[in-house]
Amino acid sequence: MLPISLLSLITVILLAGFWLGPRVGKARPLFTCGNIVLLAFFANLLLATWLELTLGGGRLTYAQSLSNEATILNALSVCFASLCSFLLVYSLILESGRRPKSEHEARAPDPYVAEMQAPAVLLGTFIIAGLALKLYILSTLGLGPELITRLSGTARRAAVLAGREDASLANIASLSMAADAALAYMTAFRLRRSLRAAAPHIAALVLVLLLSYVILAKRSHIVMIALAPIVAYSMLRRPLTLRAAPALLALVLGGGMLTLFARIFLPAEATGSHVEMRGGAAGGSAILFYFYSLEFAGFDMLVRCIHNRDAIGDSLGGHARAFYVSTIEPFTYIIPRAIWPDKPSVYLDVSHALFADTFGGGVAPGTGLAATAVGNSYVMGGLFGAILAMACIGAVAALADRTLHRAHTPSARLALLYTVAIVLTFQLFRQGSLGWTFLTFVQLMAVPTLTWILLTQGTLKRRIVSSRRHRLPIKRRGYGKR
Repeated sequence: MLPISLLSLITVILLAGFWLGPRVGKARPLFTCGNIVLLAFFANLLLATWLELTLGGGRLTYAQSLSNEATILNALSVCFASLCSFLLVYSLILESGRRPKSEHEARAPDPYVAEMQAPAVLLGTFIIAGLALKLYILSTLGLGPELITRLSGTARRAAVLAGREDASLANIASLSMAADAALAYMTAFRLRRSLRAAAPHIAALVLVLLLSYVILAKRSHIVMIALAPIVAYSMLRRPLTLRAAPALLALVLGGGMLTLFARIFLPAEATGSHVEMRGGAAGGSAILFYFYSLEFAGFDMLVRCIHNRDAIGDSLGGHARAFYVSTIEPFTYIIPRAIWPDKPSVYLDVSHALFADTFGGGVAPGTGLAATAVGNSYVMGGLFGAILAMACIGAVAALADRTLHRAHTPSARLALLYTVAIVLTFQLFRQGSLGWTFLTFVQLMAVPTLTWILLTQGTLKRRIVSSRRHRLPIKRRGYGKR
């Protein structure tokens, strides 16, 4: 009963935290870095915990030997302290900036700023080059059952190790995301006019993203691209406020369930394998099978990080070494091997050690289990480390929200930059270290981000409006008429 009471308190505090974010007029926008962290905190650390403590009778799916009240209370206490640390720092920094001298100064957008669309030649180059790379990958892989089998991460890694698939295809696939980014930019730009004007671009973007998902076989590559038009719609057309949070959460969970099942059942069907859902806590339910999957096992991983902290740290060479390999070493990824021949060939972090602790075996690159910033930082620095890490994430989220929400002129460029900031903040919480967030950015986000920067460079013009259709609407999210 006591664990459920503490979990209820944490949930109430988290829900109250949504009202600490920036305001636009009288409304509170849904898409902020702070809100994304809170949504991730709930999905990774609280959602499955509610199911385990109620429907599961207090049994932790991936830490069954540690399923006792004292251990669960200890982990919930760490969650409570970490969440309070995040909210305290976030609210203090968000409110500490310069306040506008008057309400008019806070609300008046710049009335004579035009955003010009990127040159058609540049857009066409990115789209054609990206699609050409995707077609090259398809021609290399073929359109047989192997293309469906690759949706399974285990099968994909086995194909690379066996030499049936060239490891360089992953880099080519990442470069092909320039086409997706260019289409996302065109969609965001057209959304300034109307949803109808952007409809053809949205349809094209959806088709290209589906193709990218099949080629890359990873959802993480396409999340930022898919989020960009939604953020642009909220900033440029109709503000999405906290009232839309339940719908967004349902959309995210539904999309996550659909793509997870595609990665599990389609390869199984192609290979004639059978997936059993009746075992364990799921009891044959597809929905419970999803929520009891490793995607929502953050709390179970946190329990392991707390109870087995010394063993997990020692498997990486000690707590100090765990901090180094997770936070410092990944920055060496961008150094060319020609300059540093002895550069690390593999990169490890706490998630890999946690996988070994959960399923046995040695620490090896490949699949890792996310314990979020709370669990990873606890391994490296104990309770103080977890509190400090969440405080730092709160500072980053507050600085991003405070800076971007005070921009006076909404534009496609601003919407795309805000999307990058939101996803980076989410990755910082999810990955649990600055080094692996950087590594994730380089591998998954660098090509779309650079594409957007190149496309939007110099597109904002001041008092140079060649045609009325390029002029930004002066009415801004409830700010009144011109």
